[in-house]
Amino acid sequence: MKQLLKHLLPVILMISLVSCGGGGSIASGGSGGTGISTGSISGFGSLFVNGIEFDINGSTTLFRDGVQTFNEDDFELGEVVVIEGTIDTASGTGVATSVTYDEILTGPVTTAQGADPSTQPLEVLGQTVRTLPSTVFSADIATMTPGEFVEVSGYYNADQEIVATSIKVVGTTTIEAKLFVDSVDVAAPLDELDSNELTVLFADLSHVSPADMVQVTAASNALSGTALTASSVTVIMSGNLVQGTAIELEGIITNYLSANHFFVNGIEVTTDGGTIIVNPAGIPITLNTRVEVEGVINSSGVLPADVLEVEDDSEDTELEVFGQIDAKIDPDTIEVQGTNYVIVPGSDLHGSSYATLNVGDWVQIHAKEMSGDYIIEELEPKSAPGGPDEGEIEGTVTDFNEVAGWLLVNGTTITTDGSTVFRGPNENVITSAAFFASIAIGSTEVDATGEYNAIADVFEALDIRIDD
Repeated sequence: MKQLLKHLLPVILMISLVSCGGGGSIASGGSGGTGISTGSISGFGSLFVNGIEFDINGSTTLFRDGVQTFNEDDFELGEVVVIEGTIDTASGTGVATSVTYDEILTGPVTTAQGADPSTQPLEVLGQTVRTLPSTVFSADIATMTPGEFVEVSGYYNADQEIVATSIKVVGTTTIEAKLFVDSVDVAAPLDELDSNELTVLFADLSHVSPADMVQVTAASNALSGTALTASSVTVIMSGNLVQGTAIELEGIITNYLSANHFFVNGIEVTTDGGTIIVNPAGIPITLNTRVEVEGVINSSGVLPADVLEVEDDSEDTELEVFGQIDAKIDPDTIEVQGTNYVIVPGSDLHGSSYATLNVGDWVQIHAKEMSGDYIIEELEPKSAPGGPDEGEIEGTVTDFNEVAGWLLVNGTTITTDGSTVFRGPNENVITSAAFFASIAIGSTEVDATGEYNAIADVFEALDIRIDD
């Protein structure tokens, strides 16, 4: 008999189970209503998920790995959670009644990631683990070696590979995994099921069928080669989505029928002429495209999308800067806010050239990091701003010091002080402590406005926010 597990479902199915408890609809005009949001944690000072700041209070029920916890600090950046509560999309805020986290996989690394992750990705328990530029790591993935235990949060894609939103090294512990079943062999002395490169051995697998998803647990020393002797194997089942439940869903297109009809993490989604589609990079909507979807479940259990945002998983680190040219370095480099930017063939300079650009000119630059250099993709000359404090820098944090109040972005040191306004992913004001707690080096992007101090060689931020 297939068992329904309340707190051991992967996010691919968990959202449908959570909604079985009831739900309502978000009222028009942005007034609050009950709903469900599932996605990776992008900030603290409460919990930020899908751009919504969820208040966590004494009445919020928190679950981690099926066990109730009482502290939001037990959750970490990048972890995929399911939140029930009220959501006000107009203000970007909500109040959580429950927060549920359960990792998709905990176990030993079986293959280390190679120099080219596209051909030799990380494998954990024989499962391929793909990473994103936004994946949060507790340690350099290059140092994760076979036998080392890691905990992975994320989603399965259409190829039954895990797309990780966070990977952290943990001590040797019980092996737990949500696995797709490729095949089942019921034979003495132990039954077997295959899942990608892993074979699971168990006394009785008569309740398991190919294409099922199962929850597997095993002792920490139960893996021998590619064979895992399990202590339990339970088939995971989903419930029905309740009509009128508001859903905010981050995930991957796992089944594609058309550009207007597909499944995200197993949830059926449709779009029509009324759907607001946010896709500035023009990424094709197809299998394995990463998206965020907002809508309300209809009478057929389908999620008609009010908003569909297509995520850009480009491996290049994108950055943006607005400021004055401080210096020119022949033959092709300009310095802006203390960082060098290189003009290459194909750089769109909006009719300008290296020769016509002058020290003191204001420019808007879009660039990408390649092998330690910042390559200009687009440079647009601009008029001087209306005030002295209107420079801007946007990019990925590569280092920070909360006590000193600085962070490093695009090679530029950004300083903050008591006059700096800190904002979360929804642009609402948060404390400096919450801001720095929301930073993961190498994955968190920030957007700062202020003034570059050439003497101190720092960018003094008046306003800085976490990009969602």
